[in-house]
Amino acid sequence: MDGRLERHYAYLAQLLADGARPAAIVPGVTRHGEDIGRWLASQRRNWDRLNAEQQRRLAELGGKKAPHARKAPAKTTTAGRATRRAAVHADAPATPAEEAPGLAPISASNGCPVPDTAAQRV
Repeated sequence: MDGRLERHYAYLAQLLADGARPAAIVPGVTRHGEDIGRWLASQRRNWDRLNAEQQRRLAELGGKKAPHARKAPAKTTTAGRATRRAAVHADAPATPAEEAPGLAPISASNGCPVPDTAAQRV
């Protein structure tokens, strides 16, 4: 194994020896400033590129090949995106005033709701 791989492997072994579960070692989990979670995720994604010895050593520590990624959704046309966007916003209130009583429609000058002073008068 090369030096970097050996170092990350050793840090992974230390994390596991300290009681970490393999499933808890996700990107962002570090040891001595090295992101071991990101490294492990990369090893799992590229499992078929590892040689048999590397696979065996990682498997001994609970490492395994990542499940196949889901297929990306088919690209849609601009009309399809507009339709989805309209459907997502169909339940939204028409104006901020409907959402928050006491606020007038959004000010054209700065885009912020302005207080409805008439609603506050007694």
